[in-house]
Amino acid sequence: KAADSIRKYRNIPGLVYAVFTTDAIIDTGASGVKKMRVKDPICWQNRFQIGGTTTTFTSYLAARMVQEGKISWNTSIIKIFPELDGKTMKIYHRITLQQLLSQQAGLPPYEEYKYWRDIHSLPGTATQQRALFVAMMLKRKPALIIDSSQSVYSVAGTAIAAAMLERVS
Repeated sequence: KAADSIRKYRNIPGLVYAVFTTDAIIDTGASGVKKMRVKDPICWQNRFQIGGTTTTFTSYLAARMVQEGKISWNTSIIKIFPELDGKTMKIYHRITLQQLLSQQAGLPPYEEYKYWRDIHSLPGTATQQRALFVAMMLKRKPALIIDSSQSVYSVAGTAIAAAMLERVS
């Protein structure tokens, strides 16, 4: 009941939770639906991608890695993935870690579940799949940005930032 009341208060369609101590799992469960206005209940076995569900955590890790000198906010995607130079849309070559995490990279939103099936069908290890995802996204047409001070939320942008952090770590 507590998780469901929090979910409703925060206007979140669905969540999966675990309550634990350092040595025991006290409770686990799921509440809500997979998508707003769709009666498809969420369940414990549903998968969640790194993007939007961990944007805050990804930003925190980025800040720590910037502080440690492993990467800078102005590091471009192409600097971390030089093998993509000439194989992706040039408009993305200057996109920085900061732009990705501030949702100002112009990437398509990539929010619907049907798009995430693309990731699961990519070959290789999880790390290799993320690198392939970066290449796949940087070949796609960008979202229309009329005012560069406006944010265009993109789960893909956060996922690409996470792949950059993984590569430099």
